[in-house]
Amino acid sequence: MGGHFDTNVSYLNDMYKKEYEYWQNKLAGAAEKSCFFAGAHDTKAEELRMETADFVLPSHCANRLVQISNHSDGRLHVLLLAYTAVLLMKHTGQTDIVLGTSIYRQQANEEFINTVLPIRIPLTNEMPLLDVITDVRQTVSEAIEHQNYPIELILKNAKQPADFLDVSVILANIQELSYLDRASSNLILAFDRQHDELRVRIHYNALLYQKEQVERLVEQLSILLEHSLDNPRVPLKELSILTAREQELFARVNETAVRFPEKATISSLFEEAVQAYPQHTAVVFEQKRLSYDQLNQKANQLAHCLRERGVTAESIVAVLMPPSVDMIVAILAVLKAGGAYLPIDPDLPAHRVEYMRQDSQATYVVTLQAQSLASGFADVIFADDERLNHYSVANLEPIHQPNQLAYIIYTSGTTGKPKGVMIEHRNVVRLFFHDNNRFAFSCDDTWVLFHSFGFDFSVWEIFGALLHGGKLLLLSNVLKRDYRQLVQRLREEQVTVWNQTPSSFYQFIEEELKQPDKKLCLRYVIFGGEALLPAKLAAWHDKYPETKLINMYGITETTVHTTYKEIAAEQIRSNEKRIGVPFSTVHLHILNRQGDVVPTGVVGEICIGGEGVARGYLNKPELTAERFQLCQLGGQMQRLYRSGDLGRYSSDGEVEYIGRRDKQVKIRGYRIELDEVRSHLLTMEGIQEAVVMAREIEEDGKILCAYVVMKEEQAERFDPVEIRQYMQTRVADYMIPSFILLLDKIPLTINGKVDDNQLLQVEFRQSGKRDVVQPGTELEKQLAEVWGKVLKTDSIGIHSTIFDLGGTSFDVLKISKELTDQLGREVTVVTLFTYPTISMLANVLEAEVTTRKLQADARLDSIEDGKKARLQKLRLLKK
Repeated sequence: MGGHFDTNVSYLNDMYKKEYEYWQNKLAGAAEKSCFFAGAHDTKAEELRMETADFVLPSHCANRLVQISNHSDGRLHVLLLAYTAVLLMKHTGQTDIVLGTSIYRQQANEEFINTVLPIRIPLTNEMPLLDVITDVRQTVSEAIEHQNYPIELILKNAKQPADFLDVSVILANIQELSYLDRASSNLILAFDRQHDELRVRIHYNALLYQKEQVERLVEQLSILLEHSLDNPRVPLKELSILTAREQELFARVNETAVRFPEKATISSLFEEAVQAYPQHTAVVFEQKRLSYDQLNQKANQLAHCLRERGVTAESIVAVLMPPSVDMIVAILAVLKAGGAYLPIDPDLPAHRVEYMRQDSQATYVVTLQAQSLASGFADVIFADDERLNHYSVANLEPIHQPNQLAYIIYTSGTTGKPKGVMIEHRNVVRLFFHDNNRFAFSCDDTWVLFHSFGFDFSVWEIFGALLHGGKLLLLSNVLKRDYRQLVQRLREEQVTVWNQTPSSFYQFIEEELKQPDKKLCLRYVIFGGEALLPAKLAAWHDKYPETKLINMYGITETTVHTTYKEIAAEQIRSNEKRIGVPFSTVHLHILNRQGDVVPTGVVGEICIGGEGVARGYLNKPELTAERFQLCQLGGQMQRLYRSGDLGRYSSDGEVEYIGRRDKQVKIRGYRIELDEVRSHLLTMEGIQEAVVMAREIEEDGKILCAYVVMKEEQAERFDPVEIRQYMQTRVADYMIPSFILLLDKIPLTINGKVDDNQLLQVEFRQSGKRDVVQPGTELEKQLAEVWGKVLKTDSIGIHSTIFDLGGTSFDVLKISKELTDQLGREVTVVTLFTYPTISMLANVLEAEVTTRKLQADARLDSIEDGKKARLQKLRLLKK
């Protein structure tokens, strides 16, 4: 058999100049592998473990194919290639399909230079099937004419990997399966015509494909044939590969339209709660508590002031405050005045606050008198100004409608600048109040505002409590990091609804389970913000079997929550990463790039429609048009938000979350565009190039890692501490990379893309020119002592990382255990990666100590106050 060729590439190119030029032109720009079930498996498997499955196509389809081909095996081969290409397009939405096939059968004693032919098939949604068949016929004819050129060089010259031809198609009547050995295909459809019967043996790599998936492929091909064989002029966009049961399943799952109070606003529902529960505790922060009546009166006074200043319907009012009762008063006041609140965390860098002010064009800000960041706003209102007490405590006459803005939350943007998401009152109202509500929230519930009010989970926490007459417990930023005190606080306030990102809850579980005899009062634990690993909930579920564990996937642009999944013992055992079914009032579709609904088991983009979808992005009409699109589904136009998240429907109608299609990640619940972090790095003098990626340090535990290339002759200026300090002036803390690593150059794949696999091999070492700074505080010295003991070194500076000092991931585990034992509190591996230097770690741990001391002092003060009150009462009784 053939397959031998001269290794002198230049000689081959000269000898086969025509072939060389043809393949160079033919595969130019073909950058993406064509494969079924893309995203559902790792298509970079290092080996082939081929298995086979045999099928027979429906007789009427086989008869028609043979009839159309006029009993010509060459024409039948063309038809089968064309239909496979269309099937791939329906799976992925790709419009540039490349399939493998073989040369036609040769004489056994003949030597030949090549056996494998790449067939490139461009498609569009508007193309009639007949045009596809015509184009494939022409392409196959040209490929055969230029077949005398080695497939290895064809792919190498096109800068493609050896396994680029993931899917191949042959007709056994005129082609040999063995000819495809050099294609390294993971899936081969080998058809065989026997009279008018058409059999197909599918050879598949069992490391990548499952037999059930292969069976579905044949079923989908049969559906495609049935829909088109008698109408070859039909445009591809009108063809479907969904089975009748899938169409029924998707329709049933998305039957989520239910009634909700369409005339209500957030402020009107809050005022109803005030009327129903005037003396119930509404909000608690440290030692301060307000009843619903008191909270409403304070909000009304500030709202009257805002109206007097000119705030009207849809006026954007920034709220620039730390967690406090005044912050809740300000949010309610803005809504009552008719405005839309823009939450700004005062811990954000001044650079980012200024961008949000300019981009939103907000002139009003509600803040505290001690807050300096508010100086750039034209109209500043102080929530702690005593003159507010002179305003009326009566409810205001409403001037806003349900379809008007309630709030604007800024999320990370790919351009390096965040974008403001516009949410209306009705989006929030339907979140809590609708028919078929799966939650039973009541006035007896206590909620916690655990998340920053600039993160949309806070909307669920704040209004989940205040619109139901429940109690809202606010936490200081320092207390949120101290899980030992946090557990105690939740017990004291008898919290019943606890909203958490999974990574935070895993740490919370460790602390709570240290006290097996003490219990919380939780009715619900609701997860969101990032992927959940149910297996990590086993110990919690054993202790609290009655607590409902709810996993909810959501996006800021679709108003907090989009799907609902109750986690039971079965899901904890199987550890399935499912996000459930669409939430009431929204519908969810899995679409390919062309906007076609993909079958069950096929990965596509999660697209959401319904009452939760936001108005769009503030002052960004082009981006709004790109992400919020009108799509033709089920015979009607629907406005969908294209999330950029990947998922797939299972056969029972539940959705499994797969990941992102772009460079967006979620870390500790915060949505981060990696390109935004990169763009800020590139503004620093001395940095030539940068790449940012999320690295997983343990299951579902991620950190940001930046790789930088310094400008020519400036590598000695590399200083990760200096870079980190620069980033602190431009982005939020959660967007600052934990590790900043120096490279000579960014590694690229043969396609010219960043080679993520090579970056993942780079060790965590980030040494720069900075001189060793010795530990100063007692805590820094204690940390350095532990590091020195584990790493067996005395030269430890407070700006060095464990890896700078020659440590490994195993040393991180040992240091975590040693510090936990010595300090008497949990210092997790995630904490060590997130705060990788002694300086950073000491600051975090000292903040926790400060919090504990303040809380202890507050408790002592409370005890002393109680004693004084009892003594005074005794004196009065004696009198």
